[in-house]
Amino acid sequence: MIFILWLLVWLFSIVHPFLNGIYLISFLEYEHNQISSMSLCKNVNIMIKIEYITHILLFVILSVFFNSTYIALILNVPIIIYHIKCYLDKSYELDPTDLYREIGKRKKEAIAHIIYYVILFGFYLYSFIRSVIEFESH
Repeated sequence: MIFILWLLVWLFSIVHPFLNGIYLISFLEYEHNQISSMSLCKNVNIMIKIEYITHILLFVILSVFFNSTYIALILNVPIIIYHIKCYLDKSYELDPTDLYREIGKRKKEAIAHIIYYVILFGFYLYSFIRSVIEFESH
């Protein structure tokens, strides 16, 4: 029944690339003066907290089933460490007064997160398919 776990992890992980895509689109809208810095910071700060919470929950779920998910845990460790570091030093929060000089860094960070999350998404999909095939063969 491990395939149900991988299905849940795979479905749960869909959120992360989309959130980072929304960040990237929001940053581009800000650069083209289609959104104010106050509303951008308010919306993105909320979404970043959602990303951090969902990723921690995903990591906890994978930790419970360590024997079958240790590779996924190892793949998640770098981004979890980065999220914890950003949360502890409060660098994840966007400040409207500093936004213009941080926008380039934040866009690159969003692109890197999207790439990393898509790789994880593919791994979760592979693990789900592999577990379904193993379940069907028994």
